[in-house]
Amino acid sequence: MKKSLLTGVAIILTLASCESLVKITDDGYLFKADNGPEYKYSDFELYDSSTHILYFRNSQPGFNTEKSSTFSLLADGEEIYKGVFWPSYSSSLPYGPFISSFSSFYPGFALRIEFITIDDQPEDTRNDPRIISALKEHNLLHSGLSA
Repeated sequence: MKKSLLTGVAIILTLASCESLVKITDDGYLFKADNGPEYKYSDFELYDSSTHILYFRNSQPGFNTEKSSTFSLLADGEEIYKGVFWPSYSSSLPYGPFISSFSSFYPGFALRIEFITIDDQPEDTRNDPRIISALKEHNLLHSGLSA
């Protein structure tokens, strides 16, 4: 009786410990643009939460940066915030999150998500806890300088 109880406990402990050994296989989308491009977590090398730059693993073609083009950042399949692609030559400024179409500073390997607010409205959601948590789960989070 003791031996079967001990065996049962050992099996339960083994199964419970195996859960942490399973690699994350759900490679959902992190970034979507309304003009076509959709990128999964595996398409990115890292996200720097201090500069709000997404670094791609490989160079990506340019985006259609018409004034009406939008993008979304997602975490676990849920849209966390939406922004716009904004032409640098525009005489007006966007409101909220945006990606400038002038990309000579950030060639095809990076996307910098900028933010403009007036009187702290809307709230800056670029480092929303849900995004940070999802990036940590996929080992993509980097926060500022490291030595």
